[in-house]
Amino acid sequence: MTSRFASCALSLLAVLAAAGHGRAETVCFDAGSAEHIEAPMRKTDASDPETVKSGAAIAGAAGDVYLEIPAIKEPTDKDKQAHARFRFTVKEGGEYFLWLRVWWNDECSNSFRASLNDQAPFIMGRNRTFRQWHWVKSPPRVRQLRLKKGEHILTIRYREDNVKLDQILLTTDRRFVPVDIEPTTE
Repeated sequence: MTSRFASCALSLLAVLAAAGHGRAETVCFDAGSAEHIEAPMRKTDASDPETVKSGAAIAGAAGDVYLEIPAIKEPTDKDKQAHARFRFTVKEGGEYFLWLRVWWNDECSNSFRASLNDQAPFIMGRNRTFRQWHWVKSPPRVRQLRLKKGEHILTIRYREDNVKLDQILLTTDRRFVPVDIEPTTE
């Protein structure tokens, strides 16, 4: 029985390896780790007593820290330059899928623009899940997500105000769907 079980387990591992399971690379980091933040995007600590007292804190973010673009009555051109820049490294080149853990307030505040390595930005979001932390996936077939091994720069940019960003995840596993806070790798 034991050798038959071991044989079946090895066969299953061979099938999973051939299908690409076990070889996927995943990189995850908290939005609060941005190397540069351009106002009016800002880092918010939901555990800060003043933030809690003001009623502006959104609970449930990884480490209670997230980035946000606050509500702006009439955004100026300078406001629209808001962004955060992240530097990360991938060990293997390949096609990656980008996920953002976000908080949208309503249908007028439900997207960011993203770009990799200073290429043209693409839209992340525009879904209809409001007032809860949730994950949004990059659009299909974004050429920028074909990454070479090594260091890259991701920039999350203003598209709408009153939006929040908690975590960023890139993976080569097309079947992977994050559900809650993910463990960070960087």
